[in-house]
Amino acid sequence: LAARQGLELLACGRAQPGETAPAPIFTFDSSGATPVLTAEFRPGMTMQKIQFEVFGDGRVIVTIRNAGGAGEVLARDEIRVAPERIEQTLDRAIRAGIGDFDNKAVEAELHAAGRFPRLPTDLGSVALTLHLETYQRTGEAAQLPYVHSIVVTEPRAMAKALPDVHEYQALASLVEFLDECYRIATVSKKTGPGTRQPPASTP
Repeated sequence: LAARQGLELLACGRAQPGETAPAPIFTFDSSGATPVLTAEFRPGMTMQKIQFEVFGDGRVIVTIRNAGGAGEVLARDEIRVAPERIEQTLDRAIRAGIGDFDNKAVEAELHAAGRFPRLPTDLGSVALTLHLETYQRTGEAAQLPYVHSIVVTEPRAMAKALPDVHEYQALASLVEFLDECYRIATVSKKTGPGTRQPPASTP
């Protein structure tokens, strides 16, 4: 069992200026029995999709599938990162509001305000799901288990276009972590079996 409490207020899933109440408290399975984060990079113009299963004990399973037909597996690899890296990644995401983020609602607000960015039409999307043992917002009863899914247009493009939307910055950081795992898995396929680890993250 692992638990973390963020330091920022999340009201209705969005950080509010000038407020200091704590972010939600959450726990996740650190044993490695079940994933704490699953993700899928869905293609824009490419014919492959990449899936991730991230476990609290540091394992990350990377699967490449054909985006068409029966979605057959083209490659699969497992790498290992420091468990602390998983904990830090989840903590930063929760502190930034990802645990409550409603991307459809936010996109609707951006469109209504004329702020939704003009993006290349061939960008793909990313589907992310948090799998938490418990999740407790300030002043509310804990929810257990807690599963929260988000589908968003390529988060790094959204983060660049909307630097003031903290959730997109956090999603972009999550995608960077997953992309790093993908690159390491690809390298391990080329160089043979063995445990490969991304560099330790910095606070």
